[in-house]
Amino acid sequence: MQKFIISTAKQLVFVFTLLLIACTIPTEAPLETAQATQVVAKVAPTESVPTPTTVPTKTAQPTEAAPTPAPTETPTETSQPTEADAMPSSDLLDEAGDPLPLESYGVENDELFDLDDDTVDPVHEQVWERFSAVIPLELRPEILYFEPIDGNSGVDGMVYPSEYDPYIWTVQLDVMESVSQKDLERTMIHEFAHLLTLRPAQIPPFDPMLDQEAYDAAYEDARASCGLYFQPEGCPTEDAYLTAFIDLFWTDLIPDDIDKFVSTDDEGDWRFEEYPDRFVTWYAATQPSEDIAESFAEYVLADTLSTENTEAAAKIRFFDDYPELQQIREMIRSADPS
Repeated sequence: MQKFIISTAKQLVFVFTLLLIACTIPTEAPLETAQATQVVAKVAPTESVPTPTTVPTKTAQPTEAAPTPAPTETPTETSQPTEADAMPSSDLLDEAGDPLPLESYGVENDELFDLDDDTVDPVHEQVWERFSAVIPLELRPEILYFEPIDGNSGVDGMVYPSEYDPYIWTVQLDVMESVSQKDLERTMIHEFAHLLTLRPAQIPPFDPMLDQEAYDAAYEDARASCGLYFQPEGCPTEDAYLTAFIDLFWTDLIPDDIDKFVSTDDEGDWRFEEYPDRFVTWYAATQPSEDIAESFAEYVLADTLSTENTEAAAKIRFFDDYPELQQIREMIRSADPS
């Protein structure tokens, strides 16, 4: 009994083992079907999955049904308005009311060179060349810088010394044709008159190497001892043109307390209206330094000196008492016509 059961059991185990092996080994046909399904999924989507539309590239031409408007032309930098054109006149001045330069040039052998190694603007160079012709180099060795400005600010010219070296000056002139050529040349003469009457030989400068405390002390001492008229550059010497001019024409207009002296455009308007025979222009009435510059410009430009018995005419004749100024007048008047 036992022998039969064992034999039968062995047979059953053998059959069961064969069945297990048959179930765990896949046939070739299902493998091929699985591989085919994977490929179809990649390259042949079913109808239920929509095919994405093509996105046109930048170079694709627009279709007739949806034409693309032509792009507007982008202006170049040269077609843009300049900063000076765009700004109101008040923005052409700094906080002190002085003109903001459009560019800065050095002057060497009476030729301009750009401080940033760029080329010199032809319009700027043209204005400088005219200034150089009107005011010869030998009359202005201190002017080593030129700054073009926009005269639409209300200021078409200016000169000023360097704060670090009183023997180095800058001239500013309008290059935007805000005034006529004739008026600009008169401004050139006016600005040269400032250099002529305020240069170190006329007003001894303060030592620029002083520290701030020592400089302030020297400034206050000079101001206290100066007398009638004190300039930012200092006090005119006793034999300065400005000293003689003030002694003759301004003693009754400057108060004993010089700190109460007002020199503004409004004050100039008042003086000119009050004393029309004493000034060549209303601007001359603002202060002595402007009066002498305006009178000098009229002295140079006058074909003949007026003999009228007015203070304005006397101011023009004032310069003719100095032989060196007579010579300067002739040099400027002999400049090539523009």
